[in-house]
Amino acid sequence: MFRPDIDQIEIFTDALFRHARREGFVSLRSFYEDDSSKPFRITAASLAGGLSFINQEAATAAELAANQPRGIVFCPPIAVFSNRKQAREVDIAEGLALSVECDQHPDEAQRKLVQILGPATAVIRSGGKWTDPATGHVHNKLHLHWRLRVPARGDMLRELKQARDLASRLVGGDPSNKPVCHPIRWPGSWHKKAEPVLCRIDTANPDQEIDLTGALAALTAAQPKTGGNGPADGWDYREHARSDWSSLIAGILSGNDYHHGLVVIASKLIASGMGEGTAANMLRGLMEASSAPHDERWSTRFADIDRIAGSAATKFSHGRQTTTPVALPYISMAGWDDEPVPDQEWGVYNRYPLRQTSLLSGEGAAGKSLLQLQLCCAHVLGRDWLGTMPEQGPAIFIDAEDDAGLIHRRLANILAHNGSTFEALARGGLLPVSLAGHDAVLAAPTRSGKIEPTALYQTLLKDAGDIRPKLISIASSANVFAGSEIDRSQVQQFVSLMTRIAIASGGYLVLCAHPSLTGINTDTGLSGNTSWHASVRARAYLKSVKPENGEQADNDLRELVFKKSNYGPVSESIPLKYQNGLYLPLPGASSLTNAMTDDVFLTLLARFTKENRNVGDRRGPSYAPALFAQEDETKRVNLRSRDFESAMRRLFAAGKIWNEPYGKPSRPHYRIARKG
Repeated sequence: MFRPDIDQIEIFTDALFRHARREGFVSLRSFYEDDSSKPFRITAASLAGGLSFINQEAATAAELAANQPRGIVFCPPIAVFSNRKQAREVDIAEGLALSVECDQHPDEAQRKLVQILGPATAVIRSGGKWTDPATGHVHNKLHLHWRLRVPARGDMLRELKQARDLASRLVGGDPSNKPVCHPIRWPGSWHKKAEPVLCRIDTANPDQEIDLTGALAALTAAQPKTGGNGPADGWDYREHARSDWSSLIAGILSGNDYHHGLVVIASKLIASGMGEGTAANMLRGLMEASSAPHDERWSTRFADIDRIAGSAATKFSHGRQTTTPVALPYISMAGWDDEPVPDQEWGVYNRYPLRQTSLLSGEGAAGKSLLQLQLCCAHVLGRDWLGTMPEQGPAIFIDAEDDAGLIHRRLANILAHNGSTFEALARGGLLPVSLAGHDAVLAAPTRSGKIEPTALYQTLLKDAGDIRPKLISIASSANVFAGSEIDRSQVQQFVSLMTRIAIASGGYLVLCAHPSLTGINTDTGLSGNTSWHASVRARAYLKSVKPENGEQADNDLRELVFKKSNYGPVSESIPLKYQNGLYLPLPGASSLTNAMTDDVFLTLLARFTKENRNVGDRRGPSYAPALFAQEDETKRVNLRSRDFESAMRRLFAAGKIWNEPYGKPSRPHYRIARKG
């Protein structure tokens, strides 16, 4: 019996359906291999049940398809549909990905498209094989998917279809995959045209996504130039990409096609060497000369010109840099002998330094955004945050994942806890921003790999200097950083740009991030590479608390672990509990330090020794951390076995305790004892 790999399905849906709305349906389709026009089974799975429901339904459908005597292919479209019954183009509610089926020269096709679009969100080995006629080498056929940062809806579906078409034509991909509703094989299902092969994920970059406007512009500019009176391959490129100047300008002047004309003209102007500002001015001139009504549609596109020109500059400036010499900012130390050594300045004492970028990572739904919103309110209202008093002042809270309604509800809970009002928040300078559903990218790579700021970044930088907030909180890195999280140089450049904002504000910036599965399993809380840890000055990890042996799971418990502090104490850990809509320290936890934990360990060790109760450092009936965690005084201050394990390691390293031998010299036993 053939069973699907549900882990592969889960990774795939998380990567490509991450931004899908909950109101639509996924069309789980299976067709006969030898007659693709004939469906074997079609069911509609509602996204209202979440991705876990989609995964279970998909696994059931894939297993049913795999175990039929006649070949069946399980191939749901990567789209959301508006109804249960049909999955036509007119039924598409959202297009989620730019997908390309590379059935010929797949490795070369992948390299070419990655150069244009950046790394794919998911690369799938479909199970099919392609033999190179020139070399006889056998290659795996590949399906490439780039998740859209904002799903395509309405008129943008036409542009997604065009982008898929252009990408397929560039690399000789399957042209039938142009429609957004086209079925495509899912990983985790079985390919049974020949020897049964499991369709698998080759590589996955689940946080990688693209902007459709920029992708379409890049694919348009990458199309091969043709000579004579028409394209060499017989394809009328002007009909599909409309790259000729007269058609593009006519579309803008008549009002028939603002968006595509602006995008392609901006790309052409920037690629030819024109500056971003000059290109934007030319586009404004074309829009102002349009004979169409200057209505809301016109105004929307006119307001989008800076972003379009910025996106084109990012993609097509080819790394052009100024040759004007730049003086190094040497520091004058001449007066330092007569000046006091400055103290370290903190936004939150011993946790977050001023004029620096810090990182807060945590699993999805762990509570990062809520915890940061609580911190913003603490700054604005002059209240405590997890047992400390942050510097009072304005705060900017940017959430690219949650809408204004959720922010409103969370703030209401925070205000109820603090006995304050929205008027006080506004007067104190809290400025919440929701970019959910919008392009939230602050920095993106050029073709040369250099990370360049976007127009949105420039706006935030200006506001930081004008408002001077104590804290700028941004959720999350996947939404605002369009580079590769595994590229050390790009990560460092991005963090430097964030630090520039922190310096301009005089406060500090905290960036929220999601850890990878490896980061979760290894307890580092990181994703990508170690540059995320190295580039920031402070880093914290918010994680769920796993029950220990004999304990009952409490889903409301969290642990905030400070993994790095360049200028303050390291390894502080704060247990938290979700109560009345916000995360609060457990009694005694906010003031609990490593030194206090060590003192409790030594106190208990002295009592156990006096009572002739030997404890050891090896797991078993006499394991010291486990026994100490059961004492009443321990429970009153919410210490756990893992806290005592850390204390034990510190005390051994400091030489304050040792393994004392006792018993017969021929068969010595060892117990923990005070040293000296």
